[in-house]
Amino acid sequence: MPKFTLYTDLSVNFPHAFAAIEACKKDVAARNCFLPLAPPWRMGGMPSHQPLWAVTENGEREENRFPSFWQPWFNRVLQAAKRGEDILLYGRESSPARWKMFLDILRAHTEFDSHTICGIAVIGRPVCLLEQPARLIWPGQRSSARWFAFAREYAQLVHLTQLWNAEFGAEHALLFADTSEQPEAKGLSPGHVAALEQMGLNLPALPVQIPHILALASRAARHFLIASEVGNNSWPLLDRARLTACLKKLEQEAVWDRRPISAPKYRAALERHAGHSLRQLEDALRLEPGALACPAELDFEKPWQAYAYLSDEAIHAFVEGLPKEMAQALHQRYLQDYQLLGPGQKRICQYLSRVSLTGGKARRTPSPEQTLVSVLTLARNQEAYIGKCIEGVLAQKTDFPVRHIILDHCSTDGTPDIIREYAEKYPSIQPILLSQWVNGQHVKRLFSRCRSKYVALCDGDDYFTDPLKLQKQVDFLEAHPECALCFHPVDVTYADGAPTHVSPPHDLPSGATHIVYTMKDLLYANLIQTCSVMYRWRFTDGLPDWFDPTLVPGDWYWHLLHAETGLIGYLRDRMSVYFRHAASLYASAEKGPLEHRRIHGLDELRVYCALNSHFQGRYYSDFRWLATGVLADFVRIYMETGNDSLLTKAAKISPEFTNDFLKQIQDL
Repeated sequence: MPKFTLYTDLSVNFPHAFAAIEACKKDVAARNCFLPLAPPWRMGGMPSHQPLWAVTENGEREENRFPSFWQPWFNRVLQAAKRGEDILLYGRESSPARWKMFLDILRAHTEFDSHTICGIAVIGRPVCLLEQPARLIWPGQRSSARWFAFAREYAQLVHLTQLWNAEFGAEHALLFADTSEQPEAKGLSPGHVAALEQMGLNLPALPVQIPHILALASRAARHFLIASEVGNNSWPLLDRARLTACLKKLEQEAVWDRRPISAPKYRAALERHAGHSLRQLEDALRLEPGALACPAELDFEKPWQAYAYLSDEAIHAFVEGLPKEMAQALHQRYLQDYQLLGPGQKRICQYLSRVSLTGGKARRTPSPEQTLVSVLTLARNQEAYIGKCIEGVLAQKTDFPVRHIILDHCSTDGTPDIIREYAEKYPSIQPILLSQWVNGQHVKRLFSRCRSKYVALCDGDDYFTDPLKLQKQVDFLEAHPECALCFHPVDVTYADGAPTHVSPPHDLPSGATHIVYTMKDLLYANLIQTCSVMYRWRFTDGLPDWFDPTLVPGDWYWHLLHAETGLIGYLRDRMSVYFRHAASLYASAEKGPLEHRRIHGLDELRVYCALNSHFQGRYYSDFRWLATGVLADFVRIYMETGNDSLLTKAAKISPEFTNDFLKQIQDL
């Protein structure tokens, strides 16, 4: 009978365990076990499947589905289950509620009916678990309420073991302890070795040092590691393993503060909440009393003070201790994103500027102030298309500088390598190669780097076809200051060979070079394909707090925010290609309106609510009309399937629109 193994690691040494699993991929595949590729997760960039345990903002899953990004990935897990393969997923979730929700989703899929679901856990000292978020957040503290919530949750880990025994049965709920745990990760404990061997892994020889923040002991070293990236951008390349080893060496040579980050009051709260549950946890793990007690390094009665940030002496030691090529790469990172640097990063940059960094290949990139036009590109797993997108921008003939800012959101194919190769040849290209998944913040990471007067958009699977496109649009906006944006028709092509068509389909009146639309026209329908638009950029001073980067569809939201400041120009020429393929965000639109609404309808309602709030109800009737279309489709889905979950969730997301819709039905 095939096994579905769920491994969770609640110890400081989890990076070593996850590194061991990654190193065993070939061995796992050889014994017909499916180990899905894991994208970098926020816990220091260490790959895991942890996002599967995350919940949506309202704490609910959509119809026993994972979030939209993870569903295509999870479909591959389902295919492996159909093939009868063993499956291994791993993360580090401590919440019994999330575990219950996660298991409910798994059991809602009949593909796993033939699998034995097993749980394997390594549990360390709860007080060490409490210290970890502090060491992973740069460099301050979360709110007191959040920290006390951590303390209560980690004090009750015995509830997780009880849930596991209930869900898996004692035979398939295997618990191991890491009793050697210290505040920093030092290697695999005997409990880890036993757990990994239970999964059938032939453990490889692992390096003592791993490129993870929890392997560092001092506050300063952890600060430097996090500060080495600006907004999670890992370009130019800077060997993280080598940097971690360098920091480890420096903290051994220098007197850097090794006190805990978490305040003693939170660790004391954990002990208060633990009560007899800590002893129950030790019993569940078959440990002697006191085996999971607070280690001396985290004794909450010892002298402690809040982190005072980097000293001049620490920065000097860090800069002087960096190999020259690493210092050059870090300096380049800081210079290209100087407007986004935090205070500590600016101080490090100043020290780097004083050090002679000559000898490296100079890279002269147009500064944000020099750039008239920025082309912004979002890319993920588009290795087959991204080259054509970049070539279309490079082919532009303009009398002004153009900066192409390309953000890759943790691609698992060759997309980042292709972007990197182009960037090394063409200084006008600024890559943003995100080192970890940032839960919808990729738009913010991209937009916050743009300071130019004009902005054009082109997704990684689309491309420009007219080398004068940018020049024509700039000329138009310069000649028409009343317009806040302009766009043009595009050729829509299909990967499956379906006939090409033009969007929008209408043409201009005879003899006209352009026409002008208004906000009301755009509210009626999204006329503008992303790869056709140019904005008179309203965010030249950075993104305001009210900007929501998580909305989908995002392009319509961005169009409307710019249309708020002026008119919309429409040019005659077809100058771009919008490419439709199976992985396109809105590929579901080709399958029919109900399937499209089932997948994206709730997201559309969120956009209508956000925009209605932003415009302070001035266009309420327009958004109500749009919401009515979504809600009517939800009713049709309910009538066909008997499932009213979409309507229930819609009422929570948009109560005002939903109430109006119900009143309309009652009045019929």
